[in-house]
Amino acid sequence: ELFFTSVNDGGAGCANCHNGPIFSDSQHHVVAFPQVGPGKGDANADDFGRERETNLSDDRYRFRTPSLLNIAQTAPYGHAGAYQTLDEVVRHYTNPEQAVQNFFRDGGLCGTPQFEAVANCGNLYPNNAPNSELALDKLDDERRRGVSRFQSARLNNVEVQQIVTFLEALTDPCTADRNCLAPWIPDNQDEGPDGQ
Repeated sequence: ELFFTSVNDGGAGCANCHNGPIFSDSQHHVVAFPQVGPGKGDANADDFGRERETNLSDDRYRFRTPSLLNIAQTAPYGHAGAYQTLDEVVRHYTNPEQAVQNFFRDGGLCGTPQFEAVANCGNLYPNNAPNSELALDKLDDERRRGVSRFQSARLNNVEVQQIVTFLEALTDPCTADRNCLAPWIPDNQDEGPDGQ
């Protein structure tokens, strides 16, 4: 109920973008997840998102709504893998500014398992926090102009856990069992249909 109910009606508003048979509208939206590392050569090691493809500045920081099917098996989350748990993701949607602050307070990129052993990690992308602020500014701007579908939900801890539990229920148990998945895993000697 929380997932499918709008924020104005007391819900989480997730279905504004996460809808349809794969729980994605396949559109691009600004949600202001932390900017971690460079995109495809964007200035200041930023990731301009959809703007790289459209060359429209209004598309900056817009990323495609991912499917939620089998989401419990696809961590880390966000376009750059900034969040390690579904709880962190849901909390971002309740207060993106606070979630981004918490991310950088806890070490930012260097606080993620992907980068914890990288020497001189802090020197890799020094503009991550300022770039994340720019993404938050873009979200605020879209909200002021009334073009954002992202409204921050007012969820308590129990409701956050209920959303996480619902998201986990969208994962087929077979995805956690290699034997169950075996019919869909290619032989490591097989080059596959694309020769790769």
